[in-house]
Amino acid sequence: MLTKDTQYLVNLCQYYLSGKISVENFSKEFEMFYIDDARDFPDIEHYILDDIFDDIDNYEPIKEERDAEPNYIDENELKIRVQEALQKLERLK
Repeated sequence: MLTKDTQYLVNLCQYYLSGKISVENFSKEFEMFYIDDARDFPDIEHYILDDIFDDIDNYEPIKEERDAEPNYIDENELKIRVQEALQKLERLK
Protein backbone atom coordinates (compact mmCIF):
# COMPACT_ATOMS: atom_id res chain seq x y z
CA MET A 1 0.00 0.00 0.00
CA LEU A 2 1.31 3.43 -0.93
CA THR A 3 1.66 6.17 1.63
CA LYS A 4 -0.82 9.06 1.60
CA ASP A 5 1.85 11.43 0.27
CA THR A 6 2.88 9.05 -2.50
CA GLN A 7 -0.77 8.52 -3.45
CA TYR A 8 -1.19 12.29 -3.72
CA LEU A 9 1.70 12.42 -6.21
CA VAL A 10 0.32 9.41 -8.11
CA ASN A 11 -2.99 11.26 -8.45
CA LEU A 12 -1.15 14.38 -9.61
CA CYS A 13 0.67 12.33 -12.26
CA GLN A 14 -2.61 10.84 -13.42
CA TYR A 15 -4.19 14.30 -13.70
CA TYR A 16 -1.25 15.42 -15.81
CA LEU A 17 -1.31 12.37 -18.07
CA SER A 18 -5.06 12.73 -18.60
CA GLY A 19 -4.67 16.39 -19.59
CA LYS A 20 -6.46 17.80 -16.55
CA ILE A 21 -3.45 19.95 -15.63
CA SER A 22 -0.70 21.47 -17.75
CA VAL A 23 2.91 20.37 -17.72
CA GLU A 24 3.80 23.66 -16.03
CA ASN A 25 1.30 23.17 -13.20
CA PHE A 26 2.26 19.52 -12.85
CA SER A 27 5.96 20.32 -12.65
CA LYS A 28 5.53 23.09 -10.12
CA GLU A 29 3.14 21.16 -7.86
CA PHE A 30 5.13 17.92 -7.98
CA GLU A 31 8.41 19.64 -7.17
CA MET A 32 6.97 21.73 -4.33
CA PHE A 33 5.20 18.78 -2.74
CA TYR A 34 8.07 16.33 -3.20
CA ILE A 35 10.82 18.50 -1.73
CA ASP A 36 8.82 19.51 1.34
CA ASP A 37 10.89 18.42 4.34
CA ALA A 38 7.76 17.31 6.17
CA ARG A 39 7.32 14.45 3.70
CA ASP A 40 8.75 11.06 4.51
CA PHE A 41 8.59 8.52 1.70
CA PRO A 42 9.56 4.86 2.12
CA ASP A 43 12.78 4.08 0.25
CA ILE A 44 11.27 2.20 -2.70
CA GLU A 45 8.65 4.90 -3.25
CA HIS A 46 11.31 7.57 -2.83
CA TYR A 47 13.49 6.06 -5.57
CA ILE A 48 10.63 5.97 -8.06
CA LEU A 49 9.40 9.45 -7.17
CA ASP A 50 12.95 10.74 -7.40
CA ASP A 51 13.08 9.49 -10.99
CA ILE A 52 9.98 11.55 -11.78
CA PHE A 53 11.51 14.55 -10.05
CA ASP A 54 14.66 14.19 -12.17
CA ASP A 55 12.60 13.82 -15.34
CA ILE A 56 10.69 16.99 -14.52
CA ASP A 57 14.00 18.74 -13.95
CA ASN A 58 15.18 17.56 -17.38
CA TYR A 59 12.00 18.65 -19.15
CA GLU A 60 12.67 21.46 -21.60
CA PRO A 61 9.90 22.80 -23.87
CA ILE A 62 12.26 24.67 -26.23
CA LYS A 63 13.64 22.43 -28.96
CA GLU A 64 16.81 24.44 -29.46
CA GLU A 65 17.63 24.07 -25.76
CA ARG A 66 16.97 20.31 -25.91
CA ASP A 67 19.22 20.04 -28.94
CA ALA A 68 22.05 21.71 -27.02
CA GLU A 69 21.71 19.52 -23.91
CA PRO A 70 21.49 15.73 -24.37
CA ASN A 71 19.81 15.16 -20.97
CA TYR A 72 16.87 17.44 -21.75
CA ILE A 73 13.61 15.78 -22.77
CA ASP A 74 10.43 16.98 -24.47
CA GLU A 75 6.91 16.64 -23.11
CA ASN A 76 6.20 13.39 -24.95
CA GLU A 77 9.23 11.76 -23.32
CA LEU A 78 8.23 13.19 -19.95
CA LYS A 79 4.79 11.60 -20.29
CA ILE A 80 6.32 8.25 -21.20
CA ARG A 81 8.63 8.34 -18.19
CA VAL A 82 5.89 9.44 -15.80
CA GLN A 83 3.69 6.60 -17.07
CA GLU A 84 6.50 4.08 -16.58
CA ALA A 85 7.08 5.33 -13.02
CA LEU A 86 3.35 5.09 -12.28
CA GLN A 87 3.37 1.48 -13.42
CA LYS A 88 6.19 0.75 -10.97
CA LEU A 89 4.29 2.45 -8.15
CA GLU A 90 1.10 0.57 -9.00
CA ARG A 91 2.97 -2.72 -8.53
CA LEU A 92 3.74 -1.68 -4.95
CA LYS A 93 0.06 -1.51 -3.99
